[in-house]
Amino acid sequence: MKTHSSAFHSVGLYSHMCKGCTICVTGCPAEAIRVRNGKAVIMEERCIDCGECIRHCPNKAKYAASLDIAELQKGRRRAALLTPSFYGQFPVKYTADMIRDAVRNIGFTDVFDVADDTETVTRATAEFLARTENPPHPVISSSCPAVIKLIQIRFPSLIENLLPVLPPVEVTARRARKTLPPGSKIYLISPCPAKMTAARVPLGYDGSQIDGSFSVGTLYIAILSALKKNAAEPDSHPETDPDAGRRRHETIRNTTVWSKESGESECLSDMRRTAWISAGGIPQAISALEAIEAGLFSVYEFAEIAACNGGCLGGPLNITCVPEAQAIIRNRLQQTAHAEAHGRHSGQQQQTGQTPPEPVSDQKPATILQPGQQEKITFSRDIPPRPGRILDADFSKARAMLEKMERIIDELPGLDCGSCGAPNCRALAEDIVRGNAAKEDCVTIMKAQYETLLFGQKNGGGK
Repeated sequence: MKTHSSAFHSVGLYSHMCKGCTICVTGCPAEAIRVRNGKAVIMEERCIDCGECIRHCPNKAKYAASLDIAELQKGRRRAALLTPSFYGQFPVKYTADMIRDAVRNIGFTDVFDVADDTETVTRATAEFLARTENPPHPVISSSCPAVIKLIQIRFPSLIENLLPVLPPVEVTARRARKTLPPGSKIYLISPCPAKMTAARVPLGYDGSQIDGSFSVGTLYIAILSALKKNAAEPDSHPETDPDAGRRRHETIRNTTVWSKESGESECLSDMRRTAWISAGGIPQAISALEAIEAGLFSVYEFAEIAACNGGCLGGPLNITCVPEAQAIIRNRLQQTAHAEAHGRHSGQQQQTGQTPPEPVSDQKPATILQPGQQEKITFSRDIPPRPGRILDADFSKARAMLEKMERIIDELPGLDCGSCGAPNCRALAEDIVRGNAAKEDCVTIMKAQYETLLFGQKNGGGK
């Protein structure tokens, strides 16, 4: 049985495949999963759509709510948004042009590269840091929606630190919407469930221009098959645009930098002298956010925090492992640079050579965005906290519940084994005071009670 996914989340559960093993319970960074009656249950108010449960479930019982490939048979115009990490999923022998052609072959009529808009976002970030009076230190990147949700739930005091600039994928979607005729559909090929959810329920802005999302895994086999078929038919798509080579190198360069863990920060440093710090993977992300909350990172202007190791290349819906994907992206850049230096378009490129962007001065920033462009790609509304961990709205009741929690924690063994269906003993104590669990759910306490019943001797199940 496939559980219905929420409108506010993209992670769901195949309950018939769940064996209640608690691996997802102990591995969830938001403590959003419990095992009840032998099956995992996702607590929607705590889920951040990071996809760690999808990554670690040995029974493949978790899934991302991806559209089916049959969706590509609907509508006249269907555009695909390709993220920078997407190009790291296919063997390097397939060029970026071949990958885009394969995406068209499986049913998309138009392809837009998110990498083409990363420079716009980087410039907006540089402008925000340079022009904002007394910005928070550090400003936290808003590119990872899973990190934004983590901040909403566990670090609400850091919401004001979030960079109020749209993520590149939404900037690309808006560009596509302006380019395409009315009625066209815009789809994201997503490396993670958090980006899927952000397309339906945006964070910081009203209404996404993305109509739906496919996971990389949903389309991977079809795209790979198209790549193999196209490879057997060389020059089936001749290049006619004299500037295509230059733009291709530009896209691959942006893809190479932005797809990796600290890529956004490195691009920012190229435009503006910036003290930055980055963290990748949920454990490091939590440690970094704790340090920011404690004021330990105030010397930094910018913090790039990603929920996945390796940045978006490590997304749970991707196919290729991070080290290989990183190597593929690097090799693509090298191949493209070599081809542009010695290729058939070298003459045109010399005439239309690209001028490096002017850096933003620390003291007197230059105008780096077109008039009005800054407003178009900044947040239009505040991001609210998600009080999923509040015990009670009434302070006195919450205090009493907290005191009861502490007493229960002292009675529990402190093993944090997850056998009770909660991620740790503290979470079980919280579930107990909320009325969602009982002390006897702890196997150690239950064993002690059985021994008392059988032998009349209380060995004690606590610490």
